[in-house]
Amino acid sequence: MGIPHNSTTRNIVKMLMAISVIAMLIIGIAVYGASPISLLIFAVYICFYVQLPGILILNAARIRLNHFSTYLVTGFTTGWCLILAEYFLCDLLNNDIILYSLGPVCSVLLIVLKLCQKRKTCIRLQAFQCDCFHLRPAKFPTAFCITFVLILLYGLLNTQYIYQAPENSAYILDIHSDMAYHMGLINSLSHDYPLISLWVADRVVKYHIFSEILYAIPVRLFGLTADFLIMSCGPYLTTYLVSVSMYSFYNEFLSKKKLIGVYCLVTVAANMYITKSLFSSWYMYHVYSNVNNFGFGISACMITVVCGKYYMESVASAACKGTGSPMKLLVLLTAFVMLVTGIKGPIGIVLVGGMWGTLILGLILRKLKFKSVLPVLIISAAFLLIYIIILGMKGQSNGSGSSFLAFATVADIAFFKKPLVLFLKILGLPKIIRLSVVFAVFMVLLLTVFLIPYIVCFIRELVLVLSGRKPFDFVKITVFAASLVGLIGMFILNYSGHSQVYFGFVTIAFAPLISFWLFEDLSECDSIWVKLLKAFTALFIVLSSAILIGTYMISIDKAVDRVDTSDDNSTYTSISNQEYDAMVWLRENTPDDSLIATDRYYSVSPEDYSYENRWDNRFFAYGNYANRFCYIAGSGYNMGSSEWPLRKEMIENNNKLYDVEFEGRDELAHNLGIDYVVVSKRFTDVDNLSDSVYKLCYSNDDVDIYEIQ
Repeated sequence: MGIPHNSTTRNIVKMLMAISVIAMLIIGIAVYGASPISLLIFAVYICFYVQLPGILILNAARIRLNHFSTYLVTGFTTGWCLILAEYFLCDLLNNDIILYSLGPVCSVLLIVLKLCQKRKTCIRLQAFQCDCFHLRPAKFPTAFCITFVLILLYGLLNTQYIYQAPENSAYILDIHSDMAYHMGLINSLSHDYPLISLWVADRVVKYHIFSEILYAIPVRLFGLTADFLIMSCGPYLTTYLVSVSMYSFYNEFLSKKKLIGVYCLVTVAANMYITKSLFSSWYMYHVYSNVNNFGFGISACMITVVCGKYYMESVASAACKGTGSPMKLLVLLTAFVMLVTGIKGPIGIVLVGGMWGTLILGLILRKLKFKSVLPVLIISAAFLLIYIIILGMKGQSNGSGSSFLAFATVADIAFFKKPLVLFLKILGLPKIIRLSVVFAVFMVLLLTVFLIPYIVCFIRELVLVLSGRKPFDFVKITVFAASLVGLIGMFILNYSGHSQVYFGFVTIAFAPLISFWLFEDLSECDSIWVKLLKAFTALFIVLSSAILIGTYMISIDKAVDRVDTSDDNSTYTSISNQEYDAMVWLRENTPDDSLIATDRYYSVSPEDYSYENRWDNRFFAYGNYANRFCYIAGSGYNMGSSEWPLRKEMIENNNKLYDVEFEGRDELAHNLGIDYVVVSKRFTDVDNLSDSVYKLCYSNDDVDIYEIQ
């Protein structure tokens, strides 16, 4: 299976893939209005502030890696950790000089050292020998190039190709509502940290913010806009990280190196999904949703496991040669776990949980020495540091709810649940059987082509390790353990909204590797069962590929037929050009710490609105996007669900600001500390609010803005 071995054919396919990437870039610029200058600035930022400084650190630490893909993604992840440290240090010093200069200085130093090495100067540069500086396009397998293009196309169809620059379209933000929320986070973080919610006195907002910080820095340093970064730059960066980290992940753990590109292609073709509809991939969608948190998180998770492999190898080597010292690799591994946690908490939980499960099993089987506890304790302490300080233990997991199992809640997002349950009820099947059938279908959709190989390999590996017929490989067993922790976490824990699904996404990311392990172990076996397993897998690859094609076709249709402005619902799911202009005016003409009130509940119509549902209270779009110092995530979105009475009081107070019949609105505005009141004329019919306190300072067809005197 794979691309034909004829070199001419491979080169033609690679050329077509390169042309496809260029064509997609041109479409984004020419049709959807992406700024080429801004794209270039972002590319320079990623290269000289993140990628090259990270590689310099790896080289200076004399950490040797096996493949250029591992160098690239490990270098990027290291550079990401570095720039986060710079960000917090600059906030501590109240000066951006380090943030401006350190990345370029490191990049220039690396380039100079490599040039000196190339010219064989007398400078001793053995530490700076790096395979990733000898890249040639021919080193990229053809199947991997196809994988890269498929991932990029999916990302662009769900971001850039449904977003147009304001000057190109009357309705420019046809995006998931979470995007507006994260735009506010990015704008806030571009100014300062920590985030403060001025809607509730002294409340510090806790959230996964490491992805937002990566975006916030070019907003701070170069004036790029949050919406452009998310919708136009995000898909390119996410494609790079997801595809290269996947390649590195398979290359480091699989023996058939010539098939690594095919493994990547099969993973994408499988189109793993928890579906809201038949032709949609919730897994692939979440690679790009939430400002790419899942894509970034899984990429960092994969490379953290790879780093763990190198750490264990260095520990096992008495001379500590070849990969770097154990202490340096432990520091790197710890930093990566912190990064994973700060990108998406559930992914960090699963990863650390898998390490502890492996450690306990190894101690029970007497395959590990007790001193192995120390590095796991260090990593766990680093995880808790981020989880408590950055996330504030947000959405702590528990077993509460109508049932100890949260599976029924997770399954609600799948399109098949209601009709399937109805059908099973008509058949008169008992509840336990109905639940088992729903569970089975859910697992098929969760892991698609990898379900049966995953189960077989899991059981087989467990038996072989417990019986002593296979060595106890800490990192390999951690992959198994983490995938199991992910499934358990998704099924029994209540996290924050649908975020508990992220536990299962780790399982989805690890399932292909586990399945490929099985096929490599059984590659020489002629058993009829092995042949049936391979035939079954091949059949499902074909079926999944057909679904993938359907997914792409629907995404293309979505990109072509954008917001239907004649639909009343578009009022709640889009932002007009003039609303965007008002947001930009707020960002550029109001003080950094101003508090902005707005009457526009993003994506929720008044008929469906609920005080109690925290998801209905996510977005006051204008304040959320425009306010740089503190974001206003709806009225109390960052509160717990049980705090809805306080949320209700806040919203009712907010509504009084727009009631010309309410005599105390001027005093209320002052008491609340409101600086600006924004009226969405698309959303509500509000009379002129001007008086001695409310001064009209901006107006267009869709928005009025009043400054509180």
